[in-house]
Amino acid sequence: MRTAGLVALACLAATWPGVATAQAWQCVDRIELGDGWSIMDQLYFSSGPAEIGPLFHLSRPGFYANWYGSIRRFDASFAAPKLLSFVVTFPSGTRSAEAVFSAPGQQSLVLPVRASNRGNAGTKAELLFQPDSITLNAKLLAHKDWTVAVLDRRGRTKAAVSYQFPYDLAELEAIYRRQTAEVSRKASDKERLCGEAEDIESIV
Repeated sequence: MRTAGLVALACLAATWPGVATAQAWQCVDRIELGDGWSIMDQLYFSSGPAEIGPLFHLSRPGFYANWYGSIRRFDASFAAPKLLSFVVTFPSGTRSAEAVFSAPGQQSLVLPVRASNRGNAGTKAELLFQPDSITLNAKLLAHKDWTVAVLDRRGRTKAAVSYQFPYDLAELEAIYRRQTAEVSRKASDKERLCGEAEDIESIV
């Protein structure tokens, strides 16, 4: 998605007066997280600071976070991810259009269920959530441990389970700071430590 967008911008820019081809460098840092990973991918032009924000995303089994749209420039203040995607496991047969997330001292949050499926030959049900609100995701990740309940049409609890996010906001920020530091280090010697990206048109 990022590459296609850059190519489209390049094609548009090429029709404008005063446009030249700029050399671009792609500085990438990847952290292995046991059964997952975190990647920061930052594009730099041949001179000057990064002009666009980084592609920063993190994945673990049943959990994915993407900051595209919430961190708009490199080394900006940390923010909650724009997109979360995570799976909560319920007893077999549990289906619902929405679920209520609650925790001591926290405001209860209602999230729509994006999809559901049966796992392990029908012995459990997996409900998929994909909130794409920075504000909502900040509230969810402010606290690791939640009780997730699905209700019937009368508002009664059909099923409730405990769910723990693999990271809270403070832990995610620590990963972000670690990766911005490493990308900055590589950017100081782009020609040696970063990969050369395809030529991109820029206004001069």
